[in-house]
Amino acid sequence: MNNINPLPLMGALIGLIALYYTHVQYKRKIFHKNELLGWGSVWAALVGISFISMFVIPLKQTIYIYSLLDLVVFLSIIGVYILLFTIHRRQNIIDERTKKLIREVTYKKADAEREG
Repeated sequence: MNNINPLPLMGALIGLIALYYTHVQYKRKIFHKNELLGWGSVWAALVGISFISMFVIPLKQTIYIYSLLDLVVFLSIIGVYILLFTIHRRQNIIDERTKKLIREVTYKKADAEREG
């Protein structure tokens, strides 16, 4: 029976979920087009590397996870990218809220000066 390493499957699944989530954030207008392209390419690369490591024998031997420490490093790298993605998304939300607040304060101040 063919032994299939579950780590590339997990990496591909995580990449596909993150790619979908990036697209949803773009549709909600939280991400701009360049952010969609940047994060989308990161997640697409993760999915691509996962599938390449499953189907290409020579590359599989160089990427293959041999020990528990390799698994920890692999999952840590994925975790760091997810953390960066989350921080970037939250920063965009804060930026949009700050811009909205500044506009409101500016309009109120302009209206008060015009009336007074």
